[in-house]
Amino acid sequence: LNKIDKDIFKTNQNISFLDLSFNKISKLEIGAFSSLINLEDLYLRSNQLEYFEDDIFLNSNLSKLNYISLQNNNIKNIYFTNLFITCFQI
Repeated sequence: LNKIDKDIFKTNQNISFLDLSFNKISKLEIGAFSSLINLEDLYLRSNQLEYFEDDIFLNSNLSKLNYISLQNNNIKNIYFTNLFITCFQI
């Protein structure tokens, strides 16, 4: 798994915990998590992400999202303007 496409989770709206760690994800499409309205915890540890921007949550109602883990990636840039998260780890 190297890319998360837009709306890949559209039939799984009830997911509250998502662990995509230890893959080879290098790209998150805009709107990749837009249908996960109950998402609280998102783990993307140990992938190949270099950039993480809040536009991947574009058109999303992620009011329950509290935690994002990006540890052990190749993060060069994190850009948030419209996303408020209780706990964020890199």
